[in-house]
Amino acid sequence: TSGFLARWACAGVRVSFDKRDAELFFDVRLPQEEKAHRADEAMKVARWLGADGSDTAYRVFPGPDDDDEAERVLRGLGWPNGRKWVAVHPGNIKKFETRWPEGNFAALCDRLERRGGVCVLLIKGPGEDPLIASILERMEARPPVAPALPLLPTAALLRRMDLVVCNSTSTLHLAAAMDVPTLSFLSGYNEACWKPRGPKHRCVVS
Repeated sequence: TSGFLARWACAGVRVSFDKRDAELFFDVRLPQEEKAHRADEAMKVARWLGADGSDTAYRVFPGPDDDDEAERVLRGLGWPNGRKWVAVHPGNIKKFETRWPEGNFAALCDRLERRGGVCVLLIKGPGEDPLIASILERMEARPPVAPALPLLPTAALLRRMDLVVCNSTSTLHLAAAMDVPTLSFLSGYNEACWKPRGPKHRCVVS
């Protein structure tokens, strides 16, 4: 799909990595390392275009309207209340084989809630209501559930958390872009290629 979109674009030069069938769609094909971090790989394209390409930090910039929406949602769910808020997103879009089991998420959320100074906030994406319902059925506690929001209000919401716990999904990268500590559940490939960098980001690898 990305190849056809590139071919239809009104671009003078189309740059990609040297992957399967890339010669059909792209004018310039750069070498790609399979187990290299994706941020480093993306910067190869930036350097080819003339950029410095050394800054691989994630950044997202929610605007005032995004902050207002995040505040409205969170205050409706009881934030702030003097406790540490931990956002837990148990889903991802389609990679079911790399998801941490729902029962484990439920047990972890209950343990966090029992600590007393922690408030769990369940996060969901579009179409993940059945997943959240399944986890709530297995829990003793009844934590608040944030509605599915667009990307930038979600980033603004995550910025107000003390910790984000999730699978390998966009929520992980949004939290890292907001400089929020994360704990993620990853495969070995995802750890090597997608884990956010820095001491604030820890992972459990299957």
